[in-house]
Amino acid sequence: LFVWLLGVTLQGLISECFRGLHKAAAATIFGGILSQTVTMLTLVFFIFTTSDLELRHFVLAMLTGLIVNIFIGGWSLWRTLKDFWQTGSLQWTLIFSQNFQFFFVNLLIYFFSQLDLWLSSFLQGPEGSAVYSIAMRLALLISLPAAIINQSLMPHFSKMKSEGDLPGLQSSYRASQIFGGGPAFLCFLIFVLAGPWIIQFLFGSAYTAAYEPLVILSFGYVVHYAAGSLGVILLMWGEQRKVLEAVAVSLLVSVGLQLFLFHKYNMEALALGSSLA
Repeated sequence: LFVWLLGVTLQGLISECFRGLHKAAAATIFGGILSQTVTMLTLVFFIFTTSDLELRHFVLAMLTGLIVNIFIGGWSLWRTLKDFWQTGSLQWTLIFSQNFQFFFVNLLIYFFSQLDLWLSSFLQGPEGSAVYSIAMRLALLISLPAAIINQSLMPHFSKMKSEGDLPGLQSSYRASQIFGGGPAFLCFLIFVLAGPWIIQFLFGSAYTAAYEPLVILSFGYVVHYAAGSLGVILLMWGEQRKVLEAVAVSLLVSVGLQLFLFHKYNMEALALGSSLA
């Protein structure tokens, strides 16, 4: 777990450095595409060379992807930044002071994204938590198109702000609504119409109870991504405090609703609280 956390942290650092340099393609590639590709290729190799896959094979494949991504991404970043090292343009105290709020924003977002799973484990035990985690993981598929469009638009949001290009910003914001909300709605319809079959096919009939939480969580994602890249724009404009306040309020709303409704609606209450927040 420690090695994985270290690898993911370094991967994120490399990706965000490229994003800060307005190199969206490199930020996207080294932000996860390369590591996931290498991981999948390593798993395919294990499938053809090993009779029985074990947990250690998956862990080794994941670590291989992270290590390859960090070495290639780090080398590329070093080549990009070596002129900065020579001129002394990087002011580390200024960087840390301006981005300290980012730490709290991302920390709070992490707790917000995992809170209902922790509550599920505490209130329902391992079996209920396993069912709810399946709903969470499937619902996260809805976020993939929005995540991709946000990754590509993030450098442009800050650039448009500095240049005062409000028409361009409005156009990019509408693109985030279309390419984030449109696929999210289609995925939501698929889950509504074929959710039980998908869950049974992927995980077995014992987990079909995840269907109702899946639909509720998916609807929340649809509304969230149909609103466009609001949080991303605020972050790129230096409005971390506003994002921090919004996430904090959402966290309080989520916990309050989940605890209040759980004894009546069980895991559906957890999904409802998270979705409404």
